[in-house]
Amino acid sequence: TCTMIGRIEQLADMLGIEHSRVFRMEEKEAICHDSRAGDANIKRALIDRFAQHDLKRGKGTKKKPDWFYGFADDIWAAYAVGFAYLQRGQ
Repeated sequence: TCTMIGRIEQLADMLGIEHSRVFRMEEKEAICHDSRAGDANIKRALIDRFAQHDLKRGKGTKKKPDWFYGFADDIWAAYAVGFAYLQRGQ
């Protein structure tokens, strides 16, 4: 992970793309408004915000997919970081 972060930052610098890191505490505050939030709290807050009909898991079914259909644990984490980053601009 550390190596990839460095490589991505290097590439962003070469392409002239502005970048900044999102720290875990910032992610918790942006999504849950609580620095003591854990992964389950973050996942629940994202489901509450984005899910439309599967309010328990946010995924839905193959016939009736919801917002988080196909998400695995690592995708939840990446989505949370991306969402926290986008919240900075507001």
